[in-house]
Amino acid sequence: MRENLWNAESKENDNDGKSLAERYSEAKTVTKKKRILSEINDAESDDEELRQAALRLLEEVRHPKVREFAMRQPDGNLISALPLFIKNFKKGDEELLTNPVKSVRVDFNGIDWHSIFSEVIFMSDDKLKAPAELLRYLYKKTIVLFAEKAY
Repeated sequence: MRENLWNAESKENDNDGKSLAERYSEAKTVTKKKRILSEINDAESDDEELRQAALRLLEEVRHPKVREFAMRQPDGNLISALPLFIKNFKKGDEELLTNPVKSVRVDFNGIDWHSIFSEVIFMSDDKLKAPAELLRYLYKKTIVLFAEKAY
């Protein structure tokens, strides 16, 4: 009986001509967008714990607003924004990704280099292709620095 009622209701249209299923889908989309905007707002908070939690949540989101947020970050926040930018990477963004990475000091003792290297290398997990210039740079800097430290 419930299935029949749902089917009948979902076929009925209201004044705007949309079925209940269509309206539900639209409501989910609006809710998702509001949640993303809320997380972006939290990621700009002065509260470090809240900001880090919001950034971690946004790392998994592919959305134009998240891309815009990542691109607005100053170079000093590169490490925090890099996963967001990579998740929302588009063809033509090669320089936007490569230049800030080249500005980071290569250091095996710090977390920055490891984080950057890992984020770029694992871009393929999201079926993204890391810029060849950046991969060559990472390889060269990592091998050279490692060789220098080994001897």
